[in-house]
Amino acid sequence: MIGGKQPIPNNMTWYVTDGMRKAYKGEREIISLIRALRNFPNVRSETPEDVRKTSISIFEEKDIEKIFNGDFSALRNILVDPDTKVTYLLGVRKDDQGRLRQNIYRNLPMRRYMAEKDIDSFNYLIKQVNESIENGAYADTFFDLEDMSLKEYVEGQESQNTEEEGGLPF
Repeated sequence: MIGGKQPIPNNMTWYVTDGMRKAYKGEREIISLIRALRNFPNVRSETPEDVRKTSISIFEEKDIEKIFNGDFSALRNILVDPDTKVTYLLGVRKDDQGRLRQNIYRNLPMRRYMAEKDIDSFNYLIKQVNESIENGAYADTFFDLEDMSLKEYVEGQESQNTEEEGGLPF
């Protein structure tokens, strides 16, 4: 049953209903950040039970309620761990008033392996961004896909290489 209302269709056997509950606004983003930080696998119905138990959630429902009521103490240990790395692809766009605004590709973090300068991962990311743009997403956003280092955006400059100045990718 999906939400207790109707049975799950046969083509959705991958959908895991164990522990289903109402989601909070913004919960997807927080969970995606935690999954990326901890490098948790995607859980599907064919995922072995031992992997499921360690990958579905590290929080109880009461912890999630606390987070969405402003108590972030449960996140502290995860976020301050020096071994945690995630990657965000940042872009810039103009709003309706012509002001520059930051835009995050897919509004989600990417897994830690993206932070390791893996060329195959970069090529995959570039392909995904270009496909998104070709399909109409991010039409007003500039992503510097030639030089993926963290730097200040200067309007009119296509690529601003900071690697030589000690800048790091992302």
